[in-house]
Amino acid sequence: IALQGLSQVAEATKAVLSEVVLRGRDFRLDPLTLTMLTSPICCAALGFCAAMTGGAGLGPALLRCWRPVALSSLLAFVLNIATATMIREVSVVGLFLCGLVKDVSLVILSWLLFDEPITAIQWASFSLTICGVAMWCFLNTFPDSPAVQALARAVCDASLAEKQRADERVPFTGAADLRGGRLAALPWRPQGKGQHRHPGTGAERTCSA
Repeated sequence: IALQGLSQVAEATKAVLSEVVLRGRDFRLDPLTLTMLTSPICCAALGFCAAMTGGAGLGPALLRCWRPVALSSLLAFVLNIATATMIREVSVVGLFLCGLVKDVSLVILSWLLFDEPITAIQWASFSLTICGVAMWCFLNTFPDSPAVQALARAVCDASLAEKQRADERVPFTGAADLRGGRLAALPWRPQGKGQHRHPGTGAERTCSA
């Protein structure tokens, strides 16, 4: 389980960094260049792991099975180019969503073609996955629709309310806040002419200005 979690973290980190270098503003790489830079690193890591676990029979086994290994390497190269292109044209979120749809499709095809059993929990998770992908596609395709605008307003109002609650918890530190230009951000407001009340203390502060 720990190794699976670590592999997922590594895959997500790789995808996010790939999006940074593929869709950056000041520094941007094309898919072929990114694959050329990352493939030697992956080859060295895989070669080290294979040498540590394969033992002395690794070399003769590679010589006997060089055709499947070469074909697998070619497919991996094409997959890396397609993945980088997908990240550049869509986003890393779109790539992961396409991966989820692919997994769901494979399981359903195995159920249809080979009578593989699918439990109720799997059906429920597949339904939630498809609904999430459809919602994401709708938000990106129709950003000006009334439903999307209402959702955006609700999220913005919740974020603004959370920010206001956080501002109310900021303590008053005295004249340093006034000299630092942070008067507008203070959690207290004028209560009367020349007076301000700090919340939670009940103390009034008199402004001589």
